[in-house]
Amino acid sequence: MLGLVAGAGALCLSTSSFWPVTADVGGNSAGTVSGIMNMGNQIGGAVTATPTPVIAAHFGWTASFLVAATLCVIGALACLLVEPERALFKITAKTVSGFDRSAD
Repeated sequence: MLGLVAGAGALCLSTSSFWPVTADVGGNSAGTVSGIMNMGNQIGGAVTATPTPVIAAHFGWTASFLVAATLCVIGALACLLVEPERALFKITAKTVSGFDRSAD
């Protein structure tokens, strides 16, 4: 039980780093990037509800948690590839106002 509590606490601590990264990466589209990230997280949680008991029924709960832990490690490694200094979109006067002001 203590392991589950520690895992939930670690998850809450890591969440605080997600939102600033979406603001850095998304720039003026930070709301869209945050929404897509949050939607992906919720879809992942919903999809996980089906295979988790199936894996547990065939291989035991330990195997089910090991699969979940492996996916978490893969996600953590994928986060290392995110470069918050590099925005997804280049912000220009044209993208902000709809007019190309680069000729001014």
